[in-house]
Amino acid sequence: MPSPTALVRCLLAAAALLAAAALVPASAQRPAASPAAVDLDGWDVEAEPLRRLGDGWSFHWNELVGPAEFAGAGRRGGRAARIPAAWDMRALAGSGGIGKGVATYHLRLLLPADAPPLAIRLPATYSASVLWADGVALIVNGAPAADIAAERRLVQDRIAPLPPGRAGADGRRSLDLVLHVSNHVMFSGGPTRPPAIGTADALYQDRARQVGFDLFVVGACVVVGVLFLLLFAARPRERGFAWFGGFCVSVALGYAQLCDVPVLVDPELLARLPSPFLLFLVFASSAGLGLFLLTVAAMYPAELSIRAAAGIGALAMLYPASIVAGRLLGIEALVEHVGLIRTLMHALVLAGLAYGTIGVALAALRRRQGAAVALVGTLCFTAVMLHDIVQLRAGAPASALQGVAVLAFVLAYATVLGGRFNAAFAAVETLSRDLQQLNLTLEQKVADRTADLERAALRAEAADRAKSQFLAAANHDLRQPLHAMALIVGVLDNRVRDAGLREQVEALKACLAGTEGLLGGILDIAKLDAGAVRPRLAACDLDAQFRRTAAELAPFAAERDVRLRIAATGSHVLADPAMLGRILANLVGNAIKYAPGGRVLLGARRCRDGVRIEVWDDGIGIPEAEQERVFAEFQQASAAPGTEREGLGLGLAITRRFARLLGGDVTLRSRPGHGSCFAVTLPRAAAPPAAATVPAPVSAGSRSPAAGTGLEGLRVMVVDDDKRVLQAIAPLLSDWGCRPMTALDAGAAVALLRAAEMPDVLIVDSHIGPDDRGHRVIAELRALVGKDLPAAIVTGDTTPERLKALASLGFPVLHKPIQPGKLASLIRHLTRGRRPGPDAAATSLELA
Repeated sequence: MPSPTALVRCLLAAAALLAAAALVPASAQRPAASPAAVDLDGWDVEAEPLRRLGDGWSFHWNELVGPAEFAGAGRRGGRAARIPAAWDMRALAGSGGIGKGVATYHLRLLLPADAPPLAIRLPATYSASVLWADGVALIVNGAPAADIAAERRLVQDRIAPLPPGRAGADGRRSLDLVLHVSNHVMFSGGPTRPPAIGTADALYQDRARQVGFDLFVVGACVVVGVLFLLLFAARPRERGFAWFGGFCVSVALGYAQLCDVPVLVDPELLARLPSPFLLFLVFASSAGLGLFLLTVAAMYPAELSIRAAAGIGALAMLYPASIVAGRLLGIEALVEHVGLIRTLMHALVLAGLAYGTIGVALAALRRRQGAAVALVGTLCFTAVMLHDIVQLRAGAPASALQGVAVLAFVLAYATVLGGRFNAAFAAVETLSRDLQQLNLTLEQKVADRTADLERAALRAEAADRAKSQFLAAANHDLRQPLHAMALIVGVLDNRVRDAGLREQVEALKACLAGTEGLLGGILDIAKLDAGAVRPRLAACDLDAQFRRTAAELAPFAAERDVRLRIAATGSHVLADPAMLGRILANLVGNAIKYAPGGRVLLGARRCRDGVRIEVWDDGIGIPEAEQERVFAEFQQASAAPGTEREGLGLGLAITRRFARLLGGDVTLRSRPGHGSCFAVTLPRAAAPPAAATVPAPVSAGSRSPAAGTGLEGLRVMVVDDDKRVLQAIAPLLSDWGCRPMTALDAGAAVALLRAAEMPDVLIVDSHIGPDDRGHRVIAELRALVGKDLPAAIVTGDTTPERLKALASLGFPVLHKPIQPGKLASLIRHLTRGRRPGPDAAATSLELA
């Protein structure tokens, strides 16, 4: 097998020979026909009903000779010619290399003696023409004239009956055919197809066959082109489909124009088409070379460069552009050198054909998919293009062989590209089946995994319920003894006067206060989760809140050697006083904790959104990676050097949630070693006419109220199923001057109520009986006495569901462990028969 290099060299040599043969001057191909008459004697019309009259004509350039001058002996002069022959290829004097001018063709026919009636067909020509027979104008296609202003063109294919001719001395009949032709529009003048004589039926059948075949070729190309354009729309990645579809359409337009298909279908069709559409036909039919090369480059990119194919296609469009520019814009230089431009165009076409053929040949040698079939089609297309160039330069029409070659090329490439589409479709089907099978497998795996996850979720839910139940029970059981201890410490606080023992009592109170703070944080989170916290909005004086917060935290600041300052603001905000107090206490307390020996500033400034409360410290700061984490539950920043972590890490989480309930949020700016700034923005409010002051709440470290606080003589019934609580609360109430009434269950409470006086207030534990019927005990006792006794519920529950249920009952709720001061404040509030005043407002969160 020859090497690819050798094959390329052979193809290049063949292309050069073909180009030389195609571009050789027509004078070297001029036929040496004799102007003698054409003798049809011996013509068997029945066996051969059609004869084409291509040879034997005499040619007279640049004049329209009258038919009478050829009668008899005929006019002398002229030159031998054949039809078809393009005028610009004859180097005629005065033609300028362009087929524009007038000419006369003459042919004398010697008819057979026994010939039946004959007819003649003059194929369509884009020149104005008139065919005379013995001085009679048989076929008139316009009005030939030497002046373009007087010329009238009519492009049509006509068949007309021939006259019988004149009888000569020898008895033979003769007939003089004279053809007048003028051209002032086309670059190649003269008739493009030879006239034909024969029976009328044979001529009409011949034209029908030509029209049918040409329409079949054009229609097949258009159908294939549209089909591949649709395939490209379905698979945009296959650009070769688009190039090939466009190529098929351009070949169809070019072939239709070359074979006069529009004229054969409708002689007036081109005259009715608008100019823009005619320009489109010119450019579209010239785009075939570029689309052919782009198709090959898309199919075999390793053998043909897409850029080179696009460049050659763009250069090929210069030819129709020069036609349009010369004709419509009147550029004389283009008109004068159109012969040279067309020759250069033909050379470019041959070079492009050679380039494409070599690329397909290399692909075939390398055994690319479908390259062998594509090579056959390419050779057919190359032959067609060479045929077009040769025929165009010689003025010859397209032949049936050209249509067959076009069909061969289109079908070859359609087969290759169609095979690619089928292969891609088969691959897609295989992939679809694989994906479907994979999808079924994945669905089964997902179903199995989902079932496993559901089982795991059920186990996790069960474990979570068990954990929640354990924590709830543990929390309740832990709060019960702490509640009793708090009450006992309250009794000790009232009764112990010894200095040594007082120090121990104070230590014990501090321990209980710390424990209560931890449990309080958990309780706050539980309340927030349950949605049991509802802000009671009012206009709050920030200066008063700042002073109260500073007073509460002054001992803590002194213990940490922190200088705590507040900046007066004179502003009021719309907030819940208790929530605002908790927010300030948490932020300032947090700043004091992380700035030992430093400074803390509490202030506020007005902003567009309201009032921005800020807490500044010059403490250790918080790294950027931890700044968002400190707002999470049970998360704390790094402790200050020399200190230990304190609390559960709930303070900032609770603060942010409180702030959001009030319509704001908490932000943080901090740099390690330079301190931090916590800020919360709340809506601004107008100052009330008389802003009520909120006294500081009774702290865990303050002494419980004793006689003289308004509790003397009150009958307080306490119902709790924990004997230790009853044993602790009775002496505490007695120390306050109350008359305690204690019961372990509902039955004992009813019996006590019947045997004693009616109580002034009821304090009932929520866990009375197996179904937590504390509120039912209250209802039962109220029904027994016939009036709504003041009542409150005490609980150790912290589960969100239970807290929400208790909040919906409408009773004040105290959460264990209860500090004696809070209990005393509640009793005073209940027995005064009024809404919570200043004392109760400070504990609204605990009573919610």
